[in-house]
Amino acid sequence: LNIDIKALELKKANLERKIKNANIYLNEIELHKKSIFEFWKFSNKDELPSLNEGEEENNIQNEKIKKIFDYEEDFEDFGKKVDEIQRRKLSKNEEEGIFAVKQAIMSCKLLNKLKKDKLEEKQYKILQDELERLQNNYKKDVEFEKTKDFDIFGNIFDDKAKIINNKKHRENERDKYKILNIKSQTELSIYIDNLRNYLKLIKEAFCKISSLYDMPIYLSSCEELDKTNLNIFNLNENNAVKQNLEKDNIYLYKLNIKEGMPILYYSNIIFFENINQTLPLGMDLSDEVLVDLEKFLLEKVNEEEFKYNYLKDEFTNKIVNIKLIEYKLKLK
Repeated sequence: LNIDIKALELKKANLERKIKNANIYLNEIELHKKSIFEFWKFSNKDELPSLNEGEEENNIQNEKIKKIFDYEEDFEDFGKKVDEIQRRKLSKNEEEGIFAVKQAIMSCKLLNKLKKDKLEEKQYKILQDELERLQNNYKKDVEFEKTKDFDIFGNIFDDKAKIINNKKHRENERDKYKILNIKSQTELSIYIDNLRNYLKLIKEAFCKISSLYDMPIYLSSCEELDKTNLNIFNLNENNAVKQNLEKDNIYLYKLNIKEGMPILYYSNIIFFENINQTLPLGMDLSDEVLVDLEKFLLEKVNEEEFKYNYLKDEFTNKIVNIKLIEYKLKLK
């Protein structure tokens, strides 16, 4: 469209010059006997090189055409690409670190932002509460593990095949309790040291993986965005909103990631080991990404409000008030 506008501007400039020269010629026509051919030659003598609509001038530098990410059209192939890259570039410990952040996000965000080793009482409580939550889940899952492999007749199930998105594989899920070193008697100091080690690995992983395209990412929250910390975002805005539908008023933060910016993906390799090399490529279990906003400068570019109407159950509709705040990012 800009090139078409340029072409029209050139046509306009040429017409104005032709009119000016034609007037000069007509004023002189009584003094000199000139032919019609000389008239056209004189009126066109200052004509600029024309530019056809839709064509680009030779002296205009070509801009690189970038791939624009479309979630509906591109997500499946995109997931396979990023999963393949992460399997190739990340170590096993780095994969476990990305997994650990998702399982204990509150603790990881607190420790990532902590500038000193000594914990304040409020910070101590946040870490202790999340550790206790994980320990309670561990106790429940241990009881479940004791019974899950037996059928009603006491026979052990022997089918080790698992399915992801209609694709069979024979890999084991990552054990969050083993990775986080969670047991019934795990001390807070051990829990903290383990997470700090994973945070160091995360920083190394961010140096290896980056965004393939320019693309938006989304986070819904009831609080203001922490612009200097780790955050888990969604690639799909609807999936982001669904995480807080129980609230009446939420923020929806939209960040425009540029190609080449550091970002980590919750692809299949983050949730499963791949010892047997049978794990399908893709982002079949999550559309989430991990971003460290400490690495970026955020500039607000848009803010608007709208309502999100959804069906809670067969008889009840709920309306959520959403405040969308959009930022463009620049690497520090």
